[in-house]
Amino acid sequence: MIFLHLISLSLFGVIAYQDFKQRQINLIYLFLLFLLALIINYAEIMLTLHDFVQNIIFLFFILIILNLYYSIKKRKFVNTIDSYIGSGDILFFVACAPLFSLANFIFFFTLGILFSLVLYLVFRKIISSDDIPLAGFFSCFTALLMLYHITFNTYLLYGF
Repeated sequence: MIFLHLISLSLFGVIAYQDFKQRQINLIYLFLLFLLALIINYAEIMLTLHDFVQNIIFLFFILIILNLYYSIKKRKFVNTIDSYIGSGDILFFVACAPLFSLANFIFFFTLGILFSLVLYLVFRKIISSDDIPLAGFFSCFTALLMLYHITFNTYLLYGF
């Protein structure tokens, strides 16, 4: 299992680097992350397909709320995908969804958003853009969670 976690940590690093540097992520890394999340889920966490589907429904709910918010704000329909949130960010969340039960996914999502906001505020002079590398920040956040899991042999946010 440690080997799978180390591969996952490497993928989080590559995803973060690509998102910070190029503001885009190679789909193969997201696909590999998804496969690893499924394997880790099966071998360690044992969540069901039902949990995964609930997480995807939660993501769609967030995207609908985001679309409604910006459509009301602009007083016309706004497609937020690729204008306010990147498709790579959404695919990153889908790739991580097998690691969490619904309650933990909501908690992970909320803490990750706060983590991303704090990092953005700290590094906004370095980033020199209004674009937030959300998948990159979440990759760092998820890697920290996984390192905590490996170090202390606890599930922290995923698996209970």
